Amino acid sequence: MKYSDLLKTKAMRLVLTTSLLLLFVGYSKAQFPPLTHQLYGGSELILRHRPDLSDSSYQLFMRYTLPCKSCAGGGFNLGFGTLAYLPINFYNTCNYTSQQYVVWFHKINDELSLNPFTGDSASKRIFNMCSPQYPEYIVGPNNIPATHTILPGFQDTFVVLKDYWYSKVFTLPEKCATWQLAEHGFHNFECIMAVNVYGRDLTIATNLDSTDYFNYGPYQGLVYSTRGITQINTTVSNSSPYFLSYPVAHYPKNTAVKYQQHAVDPDGDSLVWSSLHMVWYDTVHGIKPLSYWSPFIPQKECPSAPYYNMPFSAVSSGLKKVPGYECIPGTGTLPNCIKYDPVYNPFDTDSTYYLNPSTGEVSFTAKSAPQTARLLLRCDEYRQGVWVGAVNRRVDFFITDSMYYHEPNFSIDSTNLVNCYMDSAYVFYACKNQPLSLPFRVKTNVAQAYLRVVDNHGLSLPTASLTYQNNNSDSVRGELTWTPGNSDTGWHHILVRAYDSVCTVSPHIREYAYLLRIYVSNGLQLQASDTTLCAGQSVLLQATGLGNNVTWTQASGTPNSLSCSTCAAPWASPLATSVYIASGSSTGLNCVSNDTVTVGVIQDFSLSATDTTVCFKNDLMLQANASGSSSSLQYQWTPTSGIVGGSNNSFVLVVPQTTSYVVSVSDSLGCFVHSDTASIVYDSTFTPSYNIDESSICTGDTVSIAILGGVDVTWSPNYHISSLQGNGVLAWPDTSVSYTASMSNANHTCKTELNIPVEVTALRADAGPDREIYDGEAVYLGGSDMLCGAGCNLQWYPDKWLFFNFQPNPKAVPHVNTTYWVVVSNSNGSCVDRDSVTIRVKCTDIYIPNAFNPESRGNEYTKFFGPRNVSLDMEYFRVFNRWGELVFESRDVGYRWDGKYRGEPQPVGTYVWVIKAKCPDGQYLEKKGNVLLVR
Repeated sequence: MKYSDLLKTKAMRLVLTTSLLLLFVGYSKAQFPPLTHQLYGGSELILRHRPDLSDSSYQLFMRYTLPCKSCAGGGFNLGFGTLAYLPINFYNTCNYTSQQYVVWFHKINDELSLNPFTGDSASKRIFNMCSPQYPEYIVGPNNIPATHTILPGFQDTFVVLKDYWYSKVFTLPEKCATWQLAEHGFHNFECIMAVNVYGRDLTIATNLDSTDYFNYGPYQGLVYSTRGITQINTTVSNSSPYFLSYPVAHYPKNTAVKYQQHAVDPDGDSLVWSSLHMVWYDTVHGIKPLSYWSPFIPQKECPSAPYYNMPFSAVSSGLKKVPGYECIPGTGTLPNCIKYDPVYNPFDTDSTYYLNPSTGEVSFTAKSAPQTARLLLRCDEYRQGVWVGAVNRRVDFFITDSMYYHEPNFSIDSTNLVNCYMDSAYVFYACKNQPLSLPFRVKTNVAQAYLRVVDNHGLSLPTASLTYQNNNSDSVRGELTWTPGNSDTGWHHILVRAYDSVCTVSPHIREYAYLLRIYVSNGLQLQASDTTLCAGQSVLLQATGLGNNVTWTQASGTPNSLSCSTCAAPWASPLATSVYIASGSSTGLNCVSNDTVTVGVIQDFSLSATDTTVCFKNDLMLQANASGSSSSLQYQWTPTSGIVGGSNNSFVLVVPQTTSYVVSVSDSLGCFVHSDTASIVYDSTFTPSYNIDESSICTGDTVSIAILGGVDVTWSPNYHISSLQGNGVLAWPDTSVSYTASMSNANHTCKTELNIPVEVTALRADAGPDREIYDGEAVYLGGSDMLCGAGCNLQWYPDKWLFFNFQPNPKAVPHVNTTYWVVVSNSNGSCVDRDSVTIRVKCTDIYIPNAFNPESRGNEYTKFFGPRNVSLDMEYFRVFNRWGELVFESRDVGYRWDGKYRGEPQPVGTYVWVIKAKCPDGQYLEKKGNVLLVR
């Protein structure tokens, strides 16, 4: 029978529609000797949305619990060697296109050294051993599957199971609400698999979400599987939940136990758990319970032999048949058939099995040992009641004859909780920006036992501190301290694990895990956001987040406009825009928080559209004047014929004609609507104009402007104009300006305006006032009325004793009386202006400094010593030291002393100088004094 035909059978349809599907295997100690070898533990796939990369990017985490990476089921083994790659397939089931997208894992490059969700070291043993006598590997002497053998000394291989993690980032090619994720790979099921079997099909059928399909063809001892793992909806931003517990656990029989998933959903979605119940089908025997297939091998079947050299049993089409399990769960058609139920008794628990659909907690009491149960558990995500994804988790339980199972007592010191309160078991609520303290204790009542307690806060809550007292004792006290910041609102999870020192019969140390869930409140929040009302309306304000302890105050606006001040939901009836503040605190916490809402009020408005008379055959602007509204207004002019351009502005351009237009105005909410009419009278005989003798002038020029065809003419602006009234005016502007002439027609029924531009080339020469300076003194030329902008040329004449004669204010040091001219012009020389200034030089005294420093970095007046005059006819200038020795002499007014005598620098001190010189007018000047030489 083809697989497609198989799905049409009634039996298979029942299987495919079963909502609970469980893969299980069981053994009874009374029937079988102790187990020699388990194949591997549980596994899971976790998806994390990566919108930081792209909208369709994801990070896939793959987990296996195995004795070694190349062991069967490890994902990188093909039975005849170790390959470097493993494919994970995505199937796009939208519109039944079945598009396939493959993500390839590389066993070295993509392997993680840490558990990405707990921070534990990956590739380490899951179970701590009591004795070092147990080696790391259960197979040897090498890691080639064809030569693997089971080493002696192991009762159960789960004691050396390790936690392997792999990660890959990828981008899906298409959005789809039902991408199905499936694992593809070869799996060697060791000695229970067929040898020399060809063309047999085995389908572990569930539903469209999860199907195992085996086709073991020409390869000895190999199975190729397609394992449906999960479905995701990539049309929404969603990451699948992750799990802080190991997907493998060990329990003793006859003990009531609880297995916690410790699920955390990054998006805060609601989780619903269910079991997946599996049966299998082959081409020879049809539908069979999956109890035919077991990863556990009785000792008598596999006596330390290579994996692939096991005898073939045609009875079960290649799978070693386990006595006592030859029935579909829930039936009893065969002798000694155990009636397993997929919901209440999936393995030998005497109907004590229970899966909590809300928490995922698995509870049971196993009745026989050794046995194992492989459960395929489904976790669906719902967001506001809408399904957004599902993930399957395979969990293995190992049941042994251990006499010891005593879980420590984990308790919260509720009396010493600070700034947090416990809502339910291990669920806490706290406030942002308030330091919290959460003390707890782990205690064992077993004599001479001790506990070692660790946690994952360094990964999940790195800003917190978690300290322990008396760790490695029978009673350990822990305390979490943390101050949540503004960005820490929402859920946080701390996994606390206690390791018991008491060893079990299956020699490992037991671990007990407790998940602390902490919700940091964002404080009080207002459900009503800022809003706007029409004047006279009311709005309901509602505060949530901190219970009903709410107090309302008003920051601004209409006083006493709230219906109550101490209720969670008052009515606000403001007359104007008002701001309200809600303050509150929770009953279980000392969280005090504020939130603010602004209620805007749209006021009524007034409207006017002025009638007008138009006398030009030009476009006319009509204006609607609205005032008083606190909202943006919307305008509509009718009729639209005759309107140039848009008709929904406060102003419109219309073609002149004798007619009327109606403007209708409303606010943004439609609270108020007003209309007005603008009437137009058109007189086509009024066509005034103007004459101007020169429209482009130079600064200082005068133009004549005359108005033709208008009366009662007024002018603006009042700027360099001869009159503000009359048909003819003179104007002499310094800069370009546009004069406006307002006028009426002859019978005063129409008014209009003419704009008359005058372009001015702005330049003006101003050499500044005549001045008198002392001989040797510098002076800056140019006055405040100098005007020379872009494109203007400027030059001073003569350039003698003048610095930078192209600048508006050059520096001059004339030796004699001098007259300077400045000339400014535009680029084409059409506008030119000149001005002059006379500088008179007085020679009435000799100007000599009283100190100088030859080593200074200043100008020559500070480095050299001598008169500062420039026009003297010097007879002599002499400098003497304190012993009367002549150290310097000059007859040139430009030759000054450098502080040296006979080439040697002279010492610091006071020196005497004398000078005799004649001014240009013939007057003799004599002078003497002291100068201080410094260095």
